[in-house]
Amino acid sequence: KYALHMATPQQPPVTQPPPPISTNGSPVVQQIPLPEAPFAIHSIPPVQTPVQTSPVVSPPPVQTPSMVSPPPPVQTLPVVSPPPVQTPPVVSPPPVQTPPVVSPPSVVSPPPTLISPLSVQPTVPPPETILDELSKKRKATEASPIEPQCKVPKTEEIVYQIPPRTTPQEEEQPEEYEIVWPEDAIVSKEDDITFYNRVVLNGVEYKLGDDCELWPDQPGTPGFIGTIKSLYTDGNENSVECCWFYRQEETILKNNSRQHTGPRELFLSDHVDDNALESLRRKVSVLPFTEIGNVAEYTAQPNSYYYKRKYNHKAKSFVRL
Repeated sequence: KYALHMATPQQPPVTQPPPPISTNGSPVVQQIPLPEAPFAIHSIPPVQTPVQTSPVVSPPPVQTPSMVSPPPPVQTLPVVSPPPVQTPPVVSPPPVQTPPVVSPPSVVSPPPTLISPLSVQPTVPPPETILDELSKKRKATEASPIEPQCKVPKTEEIVYQIPPRTTPQEEEQPEEYEIVWPEDAIVSKEDDITFYNRVVLNGVEYKLGDDCELWPDQPGTPGFIGTIKSLYTDGNENSVECCWFYRQEETILKNNSRQHTGPRELFLSDHVDDNALESLRRKVSVLPFTEIGNVAEYTAQPNSYYYKRKYNHKAKSFVRL
């Protein structure tokens, strides 16, 4: 092989022309002859591969848009001019007839007469004459006193009678009391205090819820009226707790006219106070005004009272019930 390689001359490279192109645009396969060798070479038949030519697809025709005709011209409406405004004729007002000015008649005033103060001389009596007249008047006055022009006839003295009090006659407060606490009237016990539901005072039985009158602080004044809320004793002192009714003179109304209150009318309250059991005076009757049928017959009975309103002693106000 070495000798053969050395003996074979070197040939210049063969430039091959470009492959021809068929009419349809696809390359043509050519058979290139091999160089001859010094030894026998079995030629291999060329393998012809079929060339698949793709069909030439012509592009779709371009559709040119049809020419659109322009819209019809706009028909302009004729301009209608408004009717002319008829202005009413200007009517001039009638001329105002001014009445003729009548000048008042000229007043002829007399010329003023000037009086000088020096020309007038007052007539003054002498001082002796004035003193004599004053002394005469004084003597006349001392001799005869001045009598009144009108005489008031003498009348008898008018005695105003004070109407009787609506409260019963005054009684003297007893000095000794007889108090009986029933054993079956015990309600409860707290420490040394025992509470009862009733008590007998000087033969009169008082129970819880009874309306009673208490002795006043000063003689000659009406007593206090209240409802018994509790009765208790500690063995030494006997006490009663009452919820008070107010009279008119005990409220803000004081002793004003009874235009809005009756003679037996009281005022309910929430004022509760403790008092000595010996201050109980008598039992009374106090009813709501709505529970009284005949007011005249009810108030004709002694120690009978009623109430329509409630009195707040702190706010000094009334509430109708």
